[in-house]
Amino acid sequence: MNLVQPAVVTKPKKSKKFIAGLIISIILALSISFSAFGFNYWYQDPQKVLSDAIVNAVTSKASLYSGDINIDASGTKVKISITTKQADIVTGSLDLKITATYSGKSYSIDTSALIDKNVDLFFKLSNLSSIVAEAKSSMGIEAGSTISKSIDSLVTKVDGTWVKISSVDLKEYSSSYATTKTCVNDAMTKFKNDSTEATEVIDVYKKNPFLVIDKDLGQKDGNFNFQVKGSTSGLKAFIDGLKTTKVYKAVHNCDSSLELDGSSASDSPSSSSSSSYKLILSVNYWSHQITKIDFSGSSDANSSFTSVIVPQFNQKVTIDTPSTSISLTELNSYVQEVFNSFYSGYL
Repeated sequence: MNLVQPAVVTKPKKSKKFIAGLIISIILALSISFSAFGFNYWYQDPQKVLSDAIVNAVTSKASLYSGDINIDASGTKVKISITTKQADIVTGSLDLKITATYSGKSYSIDTSALIDKNVDLFFKLSNLSSIVAEAKSSMGIEAGSTISKSIDSLVTKVDGTWVKISSVDLKEYSSSYATTKTCVNDAMTKFKNDSTEATEVIDVYKKNPFLVIDKDLGQKDGNFNFQVKGSTSGLKAFIDGLKTTKVYKAVHNCDSSLELDGSSASDSPSSSSSSSYKLILSVNYWSHQITKIDFSGSSDANSSFTSVIVPQFNQKVTIDTPSTSISLTELNSYVQEVFNSFYSGYL
């Protein structure tokens, strides 16, 4: 009798412990699942995704944008291939390849600009020959003339050549502008490196978003796709809200003429307008970073444009100072030679 009794007493206790443990496990599993669902629902809320995407683009330490812009205006077609690089708030570059087709003829020109780590500005124009030849022909400038030769000489000197505008050059042309430029650069650098200043601007945008979702186009390839539109009231409130931030006050102190006015924000085109525009943003599901900007529209029956830009954020970006260049003073002397030839040609 005594041997059987312990088995009868302990069996219900083990069963109760097992059931209690099972119930606790189920409750914990459900709690985790519902918490994850709630977090995911909040994190992937469409308006939050869009807001995060805008904030991430503005606060990115470095960025690269590349893409094409196509314009068709009354038979003239223009394609602009664009690449921009931003190493920091001051240092960056811009490259444009412009091709225009008109009356069956195509013309191309390349232009580049950059600001290096010394805050010196460089720019250059390339592939000028065909455009200059067409311009001379349309102006009736005869080949071999003094004017034609001086223009060709200028093209040879500047085509594909970097022109440097240093901080010293800026001071010579306008000391006040050079001082303002340095002050603004310092203010913007501080803004990028000071998390409290960046947070101020982020908070202003979150309270006054000027881009809102017009249509949710669903998900594809790991991206949300939103057709967005501008909010005039949101933009006005955002601009006015910026006036309270440290970065605006710092820039305004550099030059009092640098003023923001929310009332100047223009209204969106009315429904009766012949203009129509569409902006579609693709945003990564997890990082909430913009992966594509698709902008298209038309101003009338004979004019339209399409643009697809692909951004990359927080990439390693290097801006190299050109190894050779001419000064702004040299460029001015070359241009003056052309003016002199024009003047002498009409004496």
